[in-house]
Amino acid sequence: MQHPHLVPPSTGQPLPGASYALPPQYIAAPQSYPYRIGQPKCYVQQAPQPQAYFRQCITRAELGEIQRGFGNAIRSLELAGDRQFSKINLNMQQLADQLDAHTRQQATATSSTVHRLEQEVHRLYGRISAMESSSVLQGQQIRVLELDRGSFRTQLLSAREEIECLSKSLEAQEERVAMLARQMARSGRKSDPRPTR
Repeated sequence: MQHPHLVPPSTGQPLPGASYALPPQYIAAPQSYPYRIGQPKCYVQQAPQPQAYFRQCITRAELGEIQRGFGNAIRSLELAGDRQFSKINLNMQQLADQLDAHTRQQATATSSTVHRLEQEVHRLYGRISAMESSSVLQGQQIRVLELDRGSFRTQLLSAREEIECLSKSLEAQEERVAMLARQMARSGRKSDPRPTR
């Protein structure tokens, strides 16, 4: 924005982009300033180059208006900041609610999964117990079969011994029969009445 009372020494035209702010480096212009002064109070500011100067003239009413404008701008910024903070707080509350709901949902799903896994573990333990019981029963049956096998082996050995005894007895009887047959044959030849030639 340009101010009609900001004029350069040579052209008398307003300076582009002149500022209304009055920081401490502004100094009062002397009343014998050779150029047109359109307001009762004037200030001079030193530019970045020491040799360049420009003149700024402003009234107290304009200064008050500028200050009111700055105050209004500051209040507008404060209101905008409050609205932004309110919006941020609302967004944060919504995010917190969503996170809480998601957390509860995850907790419910996790609890269901844990319950299902516990049931599966109990079922597996039941199967393991049944297999152990079956194994114990099979072990008992195996021990019974081993005992039966031992008894059968004992009976077999006893029968084998009996067979051997019977075989020996049979052989002895056969020898006795053969001996009696030989004796009878000899005695029969001695008692034969037929004459010998």
